[in-house]
Amino acid sequence: MPEISRFFSMYHWTDKRIEEHLCLCYIGFCLLNYLQQQLLSKNIKASENRIRKIFSKMQLSLIEQKGNHYFLRSAIDQESEELKKALNLPILNDIIPQSSISKYL
Repeated sequence: MPEISRFFSMYHWTDKRIEEHLCLCYIGFCLLNYLQQQLLSKNIKASENRIRKIFSKMQLSLIEQKGNHYFLRSAIDQESEELKKALNLPILNDIIPQSSISKYL
């Protein structure tokens, strides 16, 4: 089993890379805090781990069929549906042509 410290280390040696890494960490923290505040305003208490687990289940896969490219959405469970409704996120179709994905971004 790998050492636990390996999962919490950052492997940057230059000042610029370290600053960029810390900046990304701060942006992530701000986004997470914003999400938690939005959910709390709807009386939904969600930990960082719960939010991460829910979002990690929401995936799009790029597929190709006869030269056409499509995005295939993963199945939405009840927890994901509740989170999407609380945050007013758009509901994606099951299959989305690659040419029209930008309207969801």
